Amino acid sequence: MKKHGVIVDLDGTLIHKGKATDGASDFIEYLRSQKIPFRVITNSVGRTQKELSEKMKNVGIEISEEMFLNPITVLNRFIEKNKVHSYYFVGPKIIEESLAIASRFEGIPDYVIFSGFESSNYGLLNRVFRYLKQGAKLITMSNSEYYITENGPILDTGAFTRMFEQHAKSKAILFGKPSKKLFLLALEEMNLDSSQAIVVGDDVLTDVKGAKALGLYSVLVKTGKYQQDDEIKEYPDMLVNNLRELVGVGPILNDNGGNCYENCGY
Repeated sequence: MKKHGVIVDLDGTLIHKGKATDGASDFIEYLRSQKIPFRVITNSVGRTQKELSEKMKNVGIEISEEMFLNPITVLNRFIEKNKVHSYYFVGPKIIEESLAIASRFEGIPDYVIFSGFESSNYGLLNRVFRYLKQGAKLITMSNSEYYITENGPILDTGAFTRMFEQHAKSKAILFGKPSKKLFLLALEEMNLDSSQAIVVGDDVLTDVKGAKALGLYSVLVKTGKYQQDDEIKEYPDMLVNNLRELVGVGPILNDNGGNCYENCGY
């Protein structure tokens, strides 16, 4: 069955180490030429939608800022719906200032929100630890343990999330991939259901796992975080070497083509 929309990961899939991945420009232009709706999703929350758009423009790919979705978008909806104002935010100041409701609390906040730890220190880590031990609920934007930069891998928010879950005995509420929340938001914006879209990404534990949890058709691309035999950890519906292999073939047009790992005699 033809798929009508695409949810594509950003880091490692469209861009890697400051450069567009092989076929990324062709893939985006193909989606535009065929009027196929798409959204770009990322667990990265250190940059605004405008900054993400500019980052892609710098590598030669024009994508308007409203096409980018990250866990902060989902967080804002949660904050507004639940009128959350008692929280302690860990992350870039510019991101905290973009939240729908400003924080105000005395003593222990209702929530501790993890967005990024690039500017953390021991005092901040210990403060978070005390809040969680005294009953604050933990929200995290990502379970990814690292991300790749031009200078190599860097610890991501998920590494700190796991540490606090273990030592503060506080299970985190996840807003980023592989949580369903970000995928559902992308589907909602494209006015599609899970049977009508595909997910394309380089991370089998966030992109593929998240897609499969919602019944979305999953495509794993051998760029970015991909390591040999990753597809065995969480079988995708299709495995491709680069985004160019998706132009005009495969699940966007039909269910044939590519390398099948589901119901294929394994």
